[in-house]
Amino acid sequence: MEFERCNMDKKPRIPKSTAMQRAAHNLANELQDTDSRPSRKATRPMALGRKNKINNENIKQRSKMPLRKRGNGSSGGGSKPPKKKMSITKRIIIYILLIGIAVGIGITSYAAYVIYSAPKIEPKRIYDSLSERSTLYDEKGKQIEHIFSETSNRKNVSYKKFPKNLTNAVIAIEDKTFRTHHGFNFIRMAGAVFERLTGKQRIGGTSTITQQLARNAYLSTTKSERSLKRKLIEAYYAIEIENNLTKDQIIEAYLNSIFYGQGAFGIAEASHTYFSKDVSKLNLSECAAIAALPQAPDHFAFFKTIPEGSRVSAKNIIRYKGNQYLYNGEVSKPRRNQVLQNMADQGLITNAQKNAALKVDLKKRLKPNPSKGNPKYAYFSDFVVEQIIRDLMKKYHLDYASARTSIYTKGFKIKTSLNRNMQSAIDTKFKDSGNFPNLTNIKKDRDGNILDKNGNVVLQPYSDFFGDNDAFTLRKSEYKKTSQGIKLLAGNRLKFIKTKVQDGRKEITDYSIEFKNIYKSDGYRIRIYQGGALLIPAKYKSIDSQGNVTVSKAFFSEKSTKSIVKKRGNEYVFSKSGYILKQGVVQPQAAMVVSDIKTGAIKAMSGGRNTEGRNLYNRALMPRQPGSCIKPIGVYGPALQQAYEYQKKGSSQSPITYPGLDGSTKTENYGRYWTATSPIVDSPIYYNGKKWPKNWYNGYKGTTSLRRAVQQSVNTCAVKVFQSLGPTYVTEKLRALGVSTIRDDGSSANDLNPSALALGGMTSGISPLEMTAAYASFPNKGKYVSPKGYLSVTDRNGVTLLKNESKKTKVFDDGVAFIMTDILRSVVTQGLGTPASVQGQLIAGKTGTTSDTYDIWFCGFTPKYAASLWIGNDVNIELTEGSDSASRLWGKIMAAVLAGRSPGSFPAMPSNVIRAGDYYIQGTQGGRRAYPSSGKNNYTRPRNNTKPAGGNNNPPPKPPKPPKPAEPENPPDTPEP
Repeated sequence: MEFERCNMDKKPRIPKSTAMQRAAHNLANELQDTDSRPSRKATRPMALGRKNKINNENIKQRSKMPLRKRGNGSSGGGSKPPKKKMSITKRIIIYILLIGIAVGIGITSYAAYVIYSAPKIEPKRIYDSLSERSTLYDEKGKQIEHIFSETSNRKNVSYKKFPKNLTNAVIAIEDKTFRTHHGFNFIRMAGAVFERLTGKQRIGGTSTITQQLARNAYLSTTKSERSLKRKLIEAYYAIEIENNLTKDQIIEAYLNSIFYGQGAFGIAEASHTYFSKDVSKLNLSECAAIAALPQAPDHFAFFKTIPEGSRVSAKNIIRYKGNQYLYNGEVSKPRRNQVLQNMADQGLITNAQKNAALKVDLKKRLKPNPSKGNPKYAYFSDFVVEQIIRDLMKKYHLDYASARTSIYTKGFKIKTSLNRNMQSAIDTKFKDSGNFPNLTNIKKDRDGNILDKNGNVVLQPYSDFFGDNDAFTLRKSEYKKTSQGIKLLAGNRLKFIKTKVQDGRKEITDYSIEFKNIYKSDGYRIRIYQGGALLIPAKYKSIDSQGNVTVSKAFFSEKSTKSIVKKRGNEYVFSKSGYILKQGVVQPQAAMVVSDIKTGAIKAMSGGRNTEGRNLYNRALMPRQPGSCIKPIGVYGPALQQAYEYQKKGSSQSPITYPGLDGSTKTENYGRYWTATSPIVDSPIYYNGKKWPKNWYNGYKGTTSLRRAVQQSVNTCAVKVFQSLGPTYVTEKLRALGVSTIRDDGSSANDLNPSALALGGMTSGISPLEMTAAYASFPNKGKYVSPKGYLSVTDRNGVTLLKNESKKTKVFDDGVAFIMTDILRSVVTQGLGTPASVQGQLIAGKTGTTSDTYDIWFCGFTPKYAASLWIGNDVNIELTEGSDSASRLWGKIMAAVLAGRSPGSFPAMPSNVIRAGDYYIQGTQGGRRAYPSSGKNNYTRPRNNTKPAGGNNNPPPKPPKPPKPAEPENPPDTPEP
């Protein structure tokens, strides 16, 4: 190879070459130019002295540099020798190290940030974070039922109750290093993180028992999320748990937190669900079986519910306590066997024990007992829950959702006032259809639709909606095709209800496509179906100004739709899975409440008959028109109370002459005070020239006494007494008695009129619960006590959270309450309430029937208990019987309630009451008129009259002119007794 000295002024010759070689030579020349270019400092004049000497030496050294090789694009000598290049391998290693350091710093910083931002936890209070079902107890402290959410059906139990084989089985299959690690497995965790960072797979399968506990207790809302952030928080919490709890405490909390399928959360519930035994009684094979479940609890569940109408081989059926289930144990058998093998491999059991357990037939061991709550007490339990929610909200300033969640997930112990025997008495009589009126006078049109008295359709036949296989067919006449889809036309079999539904985290408007009310009939009774709807998501529906709902084409194009909706000619057929229909409810329905008079404690409650499930329509809490049952609490009790108040003040209870009454009313005979013997003329009142109200019997009977008017439920007398009191005073007393449904908003439909407050034709009505509490004030010396369903609530640690103290209000004077009790007692002994009498017991009460016999009642009491019974239909269909039917059933139920109990006695006569033929508040007996003895009346069912007493014959003072009372525009229908 030729070498020559590099000329500083000339560039080396470039031989002809390929394009690539020329490019290489050009690059070499550029490098040469850089190396051979003279230094600016060298061309400058040198200064004298040391610097000059040094520069000269540098020049000499440069001149002695070896000549460069010529060729290959290299320049000649005079340049620095090339630096030794670093190998590619070394560079890669350095790059990897640098990247690793950077990633490490990044991960460390990110982990520090995540941990710092994570909510703080208190492992020593870990059970506060584990949802647990609450338990209701009856008045004797015996368990009624559990109430729980979808994730809280668990009962936490102590580690001491766990068989050794149970904890060993769980550790063997889930985390064999549990006893030695400090929260999580570093090697498995690091490997999973690396795989996530390199994008190979999601993070999973690395959790220890401690991490799973952390996830269940503190990360329940994100536990299905597979992310680095969640995993870091989980590991941090696991370390915190390990630092604060012992291994036994950790495994205890873990087993109490796991889901085991069939709605069972926690090991105690799993043991009862699958084997109907306490967890402490589980044997080795059962322990291994349960330990296998958490990996896939729903899939591995040992039994399944048999689908309706499906055919199942007899060998796969498990029968227990009258129920049938489908055996599903074979699915989990490989994992069960693996549990036993792991236990043997880890020295936790012997091979002989393993082999014996492997031979056990799981199907024969199963005793299915899935927890579904106790629907037997559903009406009462739901009432109690709502009361507790209200009180939690008030005391602890919670919103409704938070209060409700606390009840269902915090393991409360709730002591209630329920008396099982009394509840059973109601339930037993309600099941007997013979205790209820038949519906034999139903009016139908030619299409089988049931009509109300005005000819309006109130129910349509089931067969008009559903055909073969219960499929619903949308007819061509009920829709129109449009460019957007199909338009469902209003006014046919479907109705459209505007509602709000949740779509993820936001609330959106929906138009529910619902069936109109449907019925089935067996000729004597009907079953009503209410609340059914087509299952079409909100996003596919819109409504126009005429109230028609359009279902978009997109709905019918969905893959899921095609399996539930089929087009058949011009009709659309929805299968059973394409709609929902609530359970049919037998008619007539009924509701009843029994309470303790002194404490207000609800002893029994039923909101319906022959119904199943939870969160049912509770008719015991729903207002219905009370008919004549309102008279004692809205008319006669207030009249006697006002008399007491006026007499106490030394003034007269002035008689009132009101507009529209004719001279036969003779209000001057009322006297200065209302008393039990005050004469009232049973004669019609004229509103706008029309005679009103009517009585339950034909015509009018003339003068009668107040007591007699109550016994025979005389409507005209009730209206006249009400008019003398006025709606303001009556409303005040009714509200003091707990009636919350009076409408006084000034509208034309308000209740400030005699039709509503004297005869019970209220806009909404009064619930059986409120009627029971109001009537209880009479035997309780005039004291109203607010009803309560629970006595106390404690948390899982025994700390009392709520203590239910009833509100007490003095509404009637002791003497007034005593007289009203005696009058209502005579209703049962001498009046229309005789069917409610109970042999050997003291019974008092009042009947009630509304217009057209839509609602029938009996409200009454004994010396210790008050009870109200309502019977009616869920739609306005007339009953074939009146209040006698309600009185009779009330008597049957109370006979069972009071069986074996002494009759007791009503409160003794107070000191301010005297008896002079009848009972009077002292001071009022001389200020009333007695109706003449010749004024005895003949009713359809003769009764013995109360003997009238003599009194002051002086004429009463002239009354002031009262304001004109509220009058209905048209005489309303008159409720019957």
